[in-house]
Amino acid sequence: SNSNNQSVDSEMAKEASEFSFTISDVNGYYSKENKNYFFWTEVLFQKVPSNQKDYIVKVTYLDENNTDIGHEMDSLANVYYDTNYAISVGYHTSYKHMDIDSVKVEILKEDKVIKECSTKVDKNKFNFNK
Repeated sequence: SNSNNQSVDSEMAKEASEFSFTISDVNGYYSKENKNYFFWTEVLFQKVPSNQKDYIVKVTYLDENNTDIGHEMDSLANVYYDTNYAISVGYHTSYKHMDIDSVKVEILKEDKVIKECSTKVDKNKFNFNK
């Protein structure tokens, strides 16, 4: 039934309006000790709902073909705290070099994307000095 779909859509739109966030930075470095690459993403949350436990933050690292080359998920309640600064999410470790071209941050609820944000990555900022 169509009316049911519309109510789901309007509910999701309402939930989406409770979120406002941007990706402020993507970081990467090479650990000589562990011989691995380490990435994380900094997200500035301007607005989140008061009840965070139903939401998942998914951070996906993508190559230039938009292929998922690594992703991490965590509950919003785990990562979010009230701050004016960016919050680090999507901690990802890889034993091989990841040629990250862009990063996508999604807020999920019951496997549905409520809101998302993507950014191109400045690869020159990664510190891969071996």
